[in-house]
Amino acid sequence: MYRLEFEHAAGRQVTDEEYRKIELVYMNTDAITGTDQIAGIYKKLGMEGINILYSLVVERGRLIETVGELRSELSSVKKEVRHLKGFRDAIIKEAGRIGTE
Repeated sequence: MYRLEFEHAAGRQVTDEEYRKIELVYMNTDAITGTDQIAGIYKKLGMEGINILYSLVVERGRLIETVGELRSELSSVKKEVRHLKGFRDAIIKEAGRIGTE
């Protein structure tokens, strides 16, 4: 979506900051499928509505990032658990060997 395209559909010009938020909402909301739709939201709800959607999009981005970090941590923990199980098994095996001597 181009800024002029949006402004034409919305019927007014927007500031650089407003357009940055509008574009981020447009690009990161699957339910918004076209310029006319985002312009309609803007016409009905104004920047207040866009700001609400913007904050939700930003929070969603943070949550996606957090999930990625947690998955990475979980992978590390699983690797450590496998390592500790191997260590435990080696100890049990050695204890069994010593017990039969």
